Amino acid sequence: MESKVVIGLGNPGPKYENTRHNIGFKVLDSFLDLFLKEQECFRTINRLHAEVCEIFLKGEKLFFVKPLTFMNDSGKAVLALKRRGILGSEDNFLVVHDDLDIPLGRLKFARDASSGGHKGVESIIRALGHKNFDRLRIGIGRPNSKNEVVRYVLEPFSNDEKKIIEDILKISAEAIFCYLTQGLQRAMNKYHKIKIE
Repeated sequence: MESKVVIGLGNPGPKYENTRHNIGFKVLDSFLDLFLKEQECFRTINRLHAEVCEIFLKGEKLFFVKPLTFMNDSGKAVLALKRRGILGSEDNFLVVHDDLDIPLGRLKFARDASSGGHKGVESIIRALGHKNFDRLRIGIGRPNSKNEVVRYVLEPFSNDEKKIIEDILKISAEAIFCYLTQGLQRAMNKYHKIKIE
């Protein structure tokens, strides 16, 4: 049986740690802390261009992955996982990332969907040559102007947003657990209606 792989997108280094663009990393940390109390299990594997945490959940091997490439080159790490045999068939991995088109406090699963302009997802689609993989899109909302998008995603959440993010990180971790143990459709049915305000 193939191992499941959960890939959180973000930018490496302390400069970007708490920015909106790094919520994919934060969701992985939240899952490990909530379900396994193993938040410190990541180790750097240079040949994979990523930090990797290998765990077992209900007897199934799981890999949690944080690419060490910058966001726009996320596909490099995903392709390395593919070439090393960690990614098997197209449906054995989930990509977790921020999404400007979803309001703050919401999340959505997607399968075989376009990138929606997300540079990290675009990089993965280019690297693999297809978009047939699952994603968990975490809403961060949009700035008032398109010209502010780059600055916006690289800024920390505001004080007003932080409480919402604390809640959504926990719910996202629970949603991933549901996805891993009960499948995509069940996770969609259960979590798409949730809205944190």
